[in-house]
Amino acid sequence: MTIAAKPYIILDPSSGPLKGKDPRPMARRKPTLDGAVLGLLANGKSNSGEFLEAVYEELSKSFELPAPLRFRKDSVSVPPRKADFERLTREAGAVVTAIGD
Repeated sequence: MTIAAKPYIILDPSSGPLKGKDPRPMARRKPTLDGAVLGLLANGKSNSGEFLEAVYEELSKSFELPAPLRFRKDSVSVPPRKADFERLTREAGAVVTAIGD
């Protein structure tokens, strides 16, 4: 028996917020990631950092990326530290966050 690979879209951020649920507009998207500093925000679970490194390596094959900003939350249930959040919003052109169970 052969099982065909099937792509899954876990979250499509291009679809926008749910109508009537969130009045905030979506952030403007960059036309390319070339030259953008990526923020990698691990949620604190054991494999989230490794997963984000793999995502960065894959993106680096398609875009010219400088070294990323790497942060790890203390727990999945809390926001990032204030200093980390401020640095991400100030220096990162895009942020990737991940859960790594």
